[in-house]
Amino acid sequence: YSVMFRLEKLSRYMIIISAINTGLIGFGYFYDVNLNIINHLLHSYPVFEATAYIAIGLSAVFQIMLGRK
Repeated sequence: YSVMFRLEKLSRYMIIISAINTGLIGFGYFYDVNLNIINHLLHSYPVFEATAYIAIGLSAVFQIMLGRK
């Protein structure tokens, strides 16, 4: 596999995980529960949590740029 193919696949997985996480946050809002999976996994490391969100945002931009070919 090429590096570009791997990056595309990784970015898709990150976006899917982020979408599921966002849906859980929305459901948690109605039940007054924190269902933010990324926060639960990385709450002790705020720098890593911020880095994860930045990586997810960059993945979305990468997928947008791929779609513009």
